Amino acid sequence: MSKYFKYFPQTIYSLQDNVTSLDTITNLTSKFSFAEDFKNNTSLYYQYSVTDGETPEMLAHKIYGDSEKHWVILAMNDMFNPLLDWPIEQRSLVNIIDKKYLDNAGPGQTGLEWAQQNYYAYYKIETQTNPLTEDKFITTTQIDANTYGDLVTTSQSYTLDDDNVITISIKGEAKTYYEHEIDTNENKRLIKILNPQYLPIVDEEFRNVFK
Repeated sequence: MSKYFKYFPQTIYSLQDNVTSLDTITNLTSKFSFAEDFKNNTSLYYQYSVTDGETPEMLAHKIYGDSEKHWVILAMNDMFNPLLDWPIEQRSLVNIIDKKYLDNAGPGQTGLEWAQQNYYAYYKIETQTNPLTEDKFITTTQIDANTYGDLVTTSQSYTLDDDNVITISIKGEAKTYYEHEIDTNENKRLIKILNPQYLPIVDEEFRNVFK
């Protein structure tokens, strides 16, 4: 991390109440980001699933041979706050959920128990299946609690003009706050990794930007 910040610009700041006492410090509010067309160019990156407990530094060391290159991974995925944007280790996530929902809990109930027993959202899931081609299209729509309560699980088949048969199935799904937090964290695991061959180009650009 120290090598990363050494390229950042300096700024004048008063570290004391006396405004006449000025110090030169590193401007940590500076940010480096890739252009959208660069991040979306599929020839420049591959997708990677972050394993539980894996940090940006560990991943940078494994892929680029240098843990200081963690900023490349973060910038490729628009992660400017690793504490919030990076997937959290499962054990730590459970503790975070417990503390987050503790104020909602009833007497003798933990925050984790409340999150596991109360619902965050309700969904109507419609699945269209073609048995002949094995194509499957799933549409998920968020609904309110009353609509969810009235929703009936159904499955019907329809014959089209071309004699193809499509089966449409409808069911409801309720997601607890706990499941919502788990899903949100899991969705952070799939990230973009810049191919190592392009690292020297990006590294040079990074230095030029902060010169």
